[in-house]
Amino acid sequence: MPDHFFDSAGNWIAFRKGKFLFSPGGAWLGWLSSGNEVFDADGLYLGTIVSDRLFRSQFPSESFNTVHPGYPGRETAADHPGYPGRFEIPIGMEDVGLLEHA
Repeated sequence: MPDHFFDSAGNWIAFRKGKFLFSPGGAWLGWLSSGNEVFDADGLYLGTIVSDRLFRSQFPSESFNTVHPGYPGRETAADHPGYPGRFEIPIGMEDVGLLEHA
């Protein structure tokens, strides 16, 4: 079963299978590092996982050390996980605009 991620309003924006992150429709968005950081398909910082939310730090670390894992292909769309409710955005973070990445 995939892990689902939401924005601060509770909208489903992504799911994870293994270390790869996909849009709700199954398009590859990027991958997770060994920590909670997510990188886009070009290897650039996309966001940070906080609980079941994906936020972008306004001041991301410059010291990321990650290796591009290669293209995993398109994933079958996951079932809608429901609505988890609102979540307060942590200080220094913002919602990730994933429509530009899908």
